Amino acid sequence: MDKIDFAVATASDMGEVLALQDAVYRSEYGFVPDDGLDDRAIHFVGRLSEQGVIIATFRLVGPECRPFDFEVAVNVEGLVSPGGSAATIGRLCLDPVYRAARTSMKIHFGLLDLGSRYALSKGITDFFLITYPRLVNFYRKAGFRVCGESFDHPKWGVVSVMHSKLDIERLETSRRDTTRK
Repeated sequence: MDKIDFAVATASDMGEVLALQDAVYRSEYGFVPDDGLDDRAIHFVGRLSEQGVIIATFRLVGPECRPFDFEVAVNVEGLVSPGGSAATIGRLCLDPVYRAARTSMKIHFGLLDLGSRYALSKGITDFFLITYPRLVNFYRKAGFRVCGESFDHPKWGVVSVMHSKLDIERLETSRRDTTRK
């Protein structure tokens, strides 16, 4: 596997970030989601070290954008850490060329690790995400729990909301377990 660097996307990265998201979503879901939050989100990238090409991305939408769209179906207030702050993550995209199971897991966990560390440095204590039921087990491996029942999202169809309390020790354990496999 090529060496991959993980970083917060810069303004000059955004064209490549959005192009990757557009290509993945158009190919796999038949549409490109637009909730108007890309300009307000923090984007994270996985970049091939030698070539500098972005092969993976995801975004964090901070607490200033609450309520999140899924809060019409799931009450998150009782789940957020006392005195904590919630963010939502999503748009986790990976170039199909790099989707071999072992490589894919390392890239996803690398992005989640970077995003979690960034969030904790900004006082964010809890992550929420919406995902298709077929991806629930993947996110469980990353420490997320399903919140309530699946619901019919107006843009995405049937989805599950998942939650994770951010914890550096758990992140370290997940990363060690993933890199051993």
